[in-house]
Amino acid sequence: MGKPISEETALVVILISLVFYSLMFSRDFAHIYSIMALAWLALYVFDKLIYDKRIKFPIEKSSAGRLESVFIALVAYAGFLVLTVLIMSMFAPDMLPNGATLGQQFKAVIQMMGTWMLQASTPILAQSKILMFLGWGILIPIVETTLFNLRIYEKVHDGLASRGINISKFGLNMVLAVGFVAGIATIMHLSAKGLVTSALIITLSFFSLSQALVIWRKHGREAVLFHNFANSIAVSSIFAAASAIP
Repeated sequence: MGKPISEETALVVILISLVFYSLMFSRDFAHIYSIMALAWLALYVFDKLIYDKRIKFPIEKSSAGRLESVFIALVAYAGFLVLTVLIMSMFAPDMLPNGATLGQQFKAVIQMMGTWMLQASTPILAQSKILMFLGWGILIPIVETTLFNLRIYEKVHDGLASRGINISKFGLNMVLAVGFVAGIATIMHLSAKGLVTSALIITLSFFSLSQALVIWRKHGREAVLFHNFANSIAVSSIFAAASAIP
């Protein structure tokens, strides 16, 4: 059995990759996520060296169960699509195709996600679908999930615990903490998605479900994989749609 993925290793790989992306792909893309990675580093160092000197929600607590994590992430992705379609049908029905089957509604949500992602950057190597796929499908899910669902949530968890408020067990306090973190993530995505109701619903439900996975599994592996699957499928859907245009 190998060692679990360390946060230090993940940070080094991410930051080096973002240097490459800054030089070869998109400076805006790289700079935005470099700042996020540095915020992740600051929170990690604060927790590890100053606050309680331990990480309760690591990226991976053990190398065991990785195949199980892949399965859980896929199930979570399917659940996310169902949940998002249900919420959108109640609050933003005009964003879903009329008379569409459930599969067509899922496809509409996936394509909306992919469109918003690709609008968030203007790549220098605009034809490099490989870099775009790796950036949005692999790198960004690691940065965003670790920053929002691990480091910021742990900061909220520890801050409330120091005031005698326990969010380790399911209840109103935990729900509010999850909503708070998901809300922060949603606000941070407004520059790319704007105040579009469907975009806010997708982002809020996405990061809420990611947080639920972290709380349940006590680490971030399933949440990162869930984010990998969601982003990769969304970007691939846009590539497929573009290639289908005559």
